[in-house]
Amino acid sequence: MCTAVRDHIRYDTPDHNGETRRQRYARVDEPSPHIVIPLAGSYLWEWFFDLSNMRQEADKRISVADYDAWSRLTGRGMKPFEFKILKAMDEAYISSFRGEIRDNQARIDRHNEAAARMRGR
Repeated sequence: MCTAVRDHIRYDTPDHNGETRRQRYARVDEPSPHIVIPLAGSYLWEWFFDLSNMRQEADKRISVADYDAWSRLTGRGMKPFEFKILKAMDEAYISSFRGEIRDNQARIDRHNEAAARMRGR
């Protein structure tokens, strides 16, 4: 599940131009991975993105209080193993999301440096 979260963030999160890596790759006929969610874990995938949408800030972890409130408000009793999986998915989400922010900023910086060099000629 964590690999699927990482791939989702890496390939399906829009950059500053609103374009995803998957879209950029497709434009130049570069393959990108297909995200596979195990059937037995599909409910956890749905739960995770339900919870993820509650974030106050995109790069902040889901709080224990948010897990608890979500579980009570939705009537979905969360078992300890499910909580553990969701926390691991959140860790994968956060680390991947922060990595995408760094990658996008590096892309912007390279673009700006190249533009500055072109203007300097």
